[in-house]
Amino acid sequence: MVSSLFHPHRAHGYSLPDEPIPFRPLDDPQNDTFDGRAFYAAKTASDGQRRFLLGWIPTRDQEKDYHAWHWGGNLVVQEIIREPDGTLSVRVPETIDRVFGQPVPFRFTPGLGRYEIGPESLLVSAPDGFGCAPAGSMPSLCKIEAVAEFSPNARGCGIMLRASGDLESACYIRLEPGRSRLVLGMWSRPGDAPRMAELESPLDLAPGKPVPLKVFVDGSVCEVYAAEKIAMSARLYTFKKGDWGVFVNEGEAAFREFHIKPADTKRAAPAGRVAAS
Repeated sequence: MVSSLFHPHRAHGYSLPDEPIPFRPLDDPQNDTFDGRAFYAAKTASDGQRRFLLGWIPTRDQEKDYHAWHWGGNLVVQEIIREPDGTLSVRVPETIDRVFGQPVPFRFTPGLGRYEIGPESLLVSAPDGFGCAPAGSMPSLCKIEAVAEFSPNARGCGIMLRASGDLESACYIRLEPGRSRLVLGMWSRPGDAPRMAELESPLDLAPGKPVPLKVFVDGSVCEVYAAEKIAMSARLYTFKKGDWGVFVNEGEAAFREFHIKPADTKRAAPAGRVAAS
């Protein structure tokens, strides 16, 4: 059974056939979710070999972040994978992933904190604050991928999107090991907006354990896949342009296998877009 749950975590979850249908306690530690608040009303379908989860990313009132969610939006398709232990996870369908073909060149530049560039990796360190390394502008339709690995004391790390040149504003795809979650954060926020993660998906995280990240952006639509297990759908209205990069909060994080890939429109079919109206 697939369900959209409006408890405080606001997750899109499932129950396996041999499990009882009634709602579980909210403090149940088992991760039985596919996605967060911005993925809704999903149904499953199969091509005879694979099973997919089809839902929508709702729009927001007046197309503004922090405003109320609408009922409908853009279609998003995720592929359901059954893990060896019987639990379910989601990943981007290969037919969508391959639309984003050749990576484009980029260069990390000094941001905040300390950073070291190696032959195949980037280390960002900020023991007492925020550190980042911008990597240049990003197209409105693109895929950004990286593998993140954080130190035991790190509070968070991840990929930043549409950052301003002075680094005073950006969207942050953040791994938070202390709270075992993947979140979307924004800075700056409206003065009366709550100081909390706008969207989140539960995710087991451990120091020294690499976490692959894939971020798909198509206009205001953002779809994140982490650890090849969980997804987080989002809307990005406030910041329409800017740079992408990597960051760390109060600790140290290493990043490798980073790429930015625009969509190959010659290979893309209507069904191959990240989102469809």
